[in-house]
Amino acid sequence: MIQIARHGLEDLVAEVLAATRLQPHCLSLEITESAMHRDVATLADSLHALKELGVRIVLDDFGTGSSSLGYLTHLPLDAIKVDRSFVDGLGHDERDTAITQAIVAMARALSLQVIGEGVETQAQAGALSELGCELAQGFLFAPPVPAIEISHMLSQGSGWLDERRARDQALRDGDQALRDDH
Repeated sequence: MIQIARHGLEDLVAEVLAATRLQPHCLSLEITESAMHRDVATLADSLHALKELGVRIVLDDFGTGSSSLGYLTHLPLDAIKVDRSFVDGLGHDERDTAITQAIVAMARALSLQVIGEGVETQAQAGALSELGCELAQGFLFAPPVPAIEISHMLSQGSGWLDERRARDQALRDGDQALRDDH
């Protein structure tokens, strides 16, 4: 919230977009649900100014705070991220599955994109997909990496993901071979 409420944030973001030649729609800025407990009017003004630049606004950790659902209709959001605490229970905890299903349905009714965060297994990714969640992030796809590695990953296009999948498959094959030997 401190960064969002900072005077001149919109100007800073505009300068960065111009300097990097990044298309504004390619930049997503995340706010946490807890940020909405502060000065909502200032937050809304800042978010509207950022939206005017064409930047995407994503509400992070959705479902873990105690914010009003009314914020979803008053703030210029593009997407919400289903908190990992709900994603963890998908497929084996009926309540987590029901909550995630409700979040996805509500987001779709409000024309918001939904992102499942903290996805670690194919089962979680599959469950999110079955519930209508369009995007996911987590260790299943890639671990957090230092900023210096991002440039390398981006220069490879989707090649880094293919490399990761191949490496992971080789590790799984090696683990299976070790189990077969014993």
